Amino acid sequence: MELFSEEECDRIVSTFNPEGWRPASVSDEDYGSGTVRPDIRSVLQQQLRLDSSNWPVSALAAAVGEINDRVFHFDVYGFDALDYPAALRYESEVEDHFRRHADSGASFPNRKLSCVVQLTPGDSYRGGDLVFPDAGVIAPRVQGTLIVFPSFLHHQVTPVVSGVRHVIVGWAGGPTFR
Repeated sequence: MELFSEEECDRIVSTFNPEGWRPASVSDEDYGSGTVRPDIRSVLQQQLRLDSSNWPVSALAAAVGEINDRVFHFDVYGFDALDYPAALRYESEVEDHFRRHADSGASFPNRKLSCVVQLTPGDSYRGGDLVFPDAGVIAPRVQGTLIVFPSFLHHQVTPVVSGVRHVIVGWAGGPTFR
């Protein structure tokens, strides 16, 4: 679904602090918590800047809640303050990527729905596809699009080979699946 207009996406990207990017980490039982492993996940991350109404996260939370009510019907409480949505920057100079993984598991048992908002026009970079290999699906690259999927689904981001890809990622949590 379209969550943000092109202008809103550009506005979000314009709030990113050029000095605020940090290497994103991986966390699971094999790698530990907060370990930077560029062979598995190579991408830069920073906190989102929010306005007084918590936009853009407030709009993201409302849309994820609506999609959950229509499609998934999971028991979710929304975004956790300790696992808050973040901005990601995939750069082609180092072929940023994220190998096949699931967002829930031993390190994040309460993640139920994952979401990705495409902030960059899809034709401004090559590679960087959000892929669901088990389903043979590649997510749309339309600027402003929100993709929501169960956090237990395996997915990956292919290496960015030219340009830069910006996205927002987040995870709606809830009681652990039984």
